[in-house]
Amino acid sequence: MRLFGKLAICTSVFGLSRLLMVIFFVLLGFGLYGVIVGLITASLLGLATSMYLYPKPNNLDAGSLSYKQMISFALSVTISFSSITLIWNIDLLATKALLRDNVLVGLYTSATTLSRIPYEFLTVFAATVLPSIALAKSLEDLDLVKKYARQTLRYVLILVLPCSVIISICAERLILIFYSQEYQMAANSLSLLVWGYSFMGVFVIMISILNGLGKSGLSMVFASSLIPVSIILNIFLIPRYEILGAAAATTITALVGLSVAVAYLVLKQIVMINLKTFCRLCLASIAMTVVLSFSLHHSHSLSSFMITIVVSLVSYFLLLLITKEFSYEDYGVIKNIIFSSGGR
Repeated sequence: MRLFGKLAICTSVFGLSRLLMVIFFVLLGFGLYGVIVGLITASLLGLATSMYLYPKPNNLDAGSLSYKQMISFALSVTISFSSITLIWNIDLLATKALLRDNVLVGLYTSATTLSRIPYEFLTVFAATVLPSIALAKSLEDLDLVKKYARQTLRYVLILVLPCSVIISICAERLILIFYSQEYQMAANSLSLLVWGYSFMGVFVIMISILNGLGKSGLSMVFASSLIPVSIILNIFLIPRYEILGAAAATTITALVGLSVAVAYLVLKQIVMINLKTFCRLCLASIAMTVVLSFSLHHSHSLSSFMITIVVSLVSYFLLLLITKEFSYEDYGVIKNIIFSSGGR
């Protein structure tokens, strides 16, 4: 269950080969077809690497799991994450179809790229929590299942909040740093959309918990049901608010999915929302927002901007330390989660 090092190798091979193969075939002059061939080649390389590194089925302790159950689980998980991938792109496709303005599409693409940073970070926890929950369930240790689920949710909130606050508050500055002045119109969309991808990241962790509990069919229903929600919201909001409407549609969709998944896990007493923890995190986030809002007016250079980011992060974690919401032990646990799924 805990083959995280091999998982990291497979993921790295796929990611690196995707970049290199696309560049290679495009340079050969295949154009758009080169991109498609490059992506297919990268997928095949990733598949070959995983087949080589992972043990063969006859060497695995499959217990009482039948091939029918494995196929059913794989199909449900595939549909779940395919639905999430589709939701990622519905807003952009709807923007292009409804507005028919390539400039706005380009602006929204820039906002989408930066807003996905928290989501990519949260996938580390999703990769860790599923096998942990599955192992605890196989041991029939419900207390351990609850411990893993609640601990993961708490650490996810502690880490995703400062990242999302920084990107949301500093959207204009980040657009200027990574793009140019011409992209400044995308700042408001980025400021909102980053919360959508943060919600989606936590949602993915919640359905990973469901998958670990053997509820892959339910996670599939939760994820796929968000597709019509996203479509309806985009059709309604984009004509009225343009790219800001697209950002709002994605954010609301992700929040709906997250709310449903969390509500189910709370009702089943798998996760628990601690009111004290929630209040402390809100207080630390507000303090961070105040520091950022005040300091941004006085940080004109890149170096002063980076110092502002550091100071705001220090204020956030310092307040959590003062309120005893975060400790050195928590730091050790988070470090182990990140590095164990990154290639231990």
